[in-house]
Amino acid sequence: VIFNDLLRKSEKITADRIKRAYQLPPAVSFLSAFDQYQKVYEKRKDVSESSKKTLRNHRQLAFRFLCDNSLREVLVDEFSPEVMEDYRAWCKGCGYKDSYFTRSARSLAAITKFAKRKKWVSENALEDYVIGHERIERPEYLDSVQLRLWRDYDFSHPTAQKVADIFVLYARTGFHYQDLMQIIRNPMDFLITGIDGKQWIVKPRQKTEVEAKVPIDNFPEIKEIINNYGGWSRVPTYCNAKMNDWLKICAAELNMR
Repeated sequence: VIFNDLLRKSEKITADRIKRAYQLPPAVSFLSAFDQYQKVYEKRKDVSESSKKTLRNHRQLAFRFLCDNSLREVLVDEFSPEVMEDYRAWCKGCGYKDSYFTRSARSLAAITKFAKRKKWVSENALEDYVIGHERIERPEYLDSVQLRLWRDYDFSHPTAQKVADIFVLYARTGFHYQDLMQIIRNPMDFLITGIDGKQWIVKPRQKTEVEAKVPIDNFPEIKEIINNYGGWSRVPTYCNAKMNDWLKICAAELNMR
């Protein structure tokens, strides 16, 4: 069996190679190795929930790629640079930006490294593969005129209006999704009255743990939106995916890119 496997892989057949193959545990598929890696990753206390969610997304993407290319049973030691380049082409064909490929490719490369550390394979097939740096596209920001138009516009759908209001809170507080959701759900943990007698949001950012301080009274839109809903805890919340979908609808209604 070992001889036939080496022959199938077009590898050099030597007595030492056969001996090492014999000493290795049974072959492990790439997806099985990914699942084992994910179990370990999910238990780590030093990893944020957003990072764990990102790995789950990368696992789903890898599964789709392998299925689409009849590679579902590919072994972890067969996940070569050639397969990674096929994955890059597949991502591009599916409309994913190169930056997303770069991030997900790092997760895939971590699996082959993990498999070698576990001694499931004798060599890391991607050890010499260079993923490269993520090419960050320059973001386009709303200017004050566009934000005012957004803020004052009456959106045609109730959900669109609620999502638009939440976006204004994003813009004026500077918080990302997870941070803002935590503030909305537990306002008493993050709202304080400063020595100036005014209300502030004081919260460490989830990703960096750097404390951010936002003077609410400096942004009338914040107080107006919160008052319209009857307080922070009454502001509607949606999952991030739904937020993004509705934001696209809002932007389309306003003819914004």
